[in-house]
Amino acid sequence: MIQAMKKRVGRRRELIKRLNEEWRPEYSRYTSRARKRPSLPLRTLLERVPLPKNIKILDLGTGQWGKDVQTLRELGYEAYGYDPYWPPWNDESVLKPNAYDVVTNFYVLNVLIPEERPGVIKNAWMLLKPGGKLYVAVRDISDTSIPKSAKKAFDGVMYIRRLKGGRKVKVFQKWYTPEDLISELTGEKEGFESIKGLFPIVRVISKSNPLLVEAVKV
Repeated sequence: MIQAMKKRVGRRRELIKRLNEEWRPEYSRYTSRARKRPSLPLRTLLERVPLPKNIKILDLGTGQWGKDVQTLRELGYEAYGYDPYWPPWNDESVLKPNAYDVVTNFYVLNVLIPEERPGVIKNAWMLLKPGGKLYVAVRDISDTSIPKSAKKAFDGVMYIRRLKGGRKVKVFQKWYTPEDLISELTGEKEGFESIKGLFPIVRVISKSNPLLVEAVKV
């Protein structure tokens, strides 16, 4: 029993370390925006997928405001959020392997450069229970919100965003097609081989605005 407990603690420490290393603040942290209502991906998910109330949900990449977590709790779900850069959502006690029935990851992959995305997907897989579901939403090719001054970088664009107070930061953005997102989640895309087989079952919930897919851990 003691040996099993040590293994669980070791896995949790590894997961926390990887999660905290794989978000680069100069690219992704400052894309978080204040909202008065839940995100479009969450509204779409709740409209199209009947989630039972007796499940445990983690929003991975909560952002600064945590509106989606607050909404889920108000609806009666046991919901938690994690984001390594925004308190109070940087509480590592929620990072427990095989602990969640559902993990949501909304507008996270599209602000990460290619080398960072496989690790985030793998971490989501570790957090889910067997049979658990990962819901991923990303910006799709119909999105027109990026400034014209954006310049090509990696497989997307890089641009400067001005924060409150006048500070300028560099952020990254990628647009997806359904096929592109599915190829990343299934590990078929070049550079994503390390996650092949983690989510063999993937289906599209919404093709555009937002692009939202469901991936099942089996």
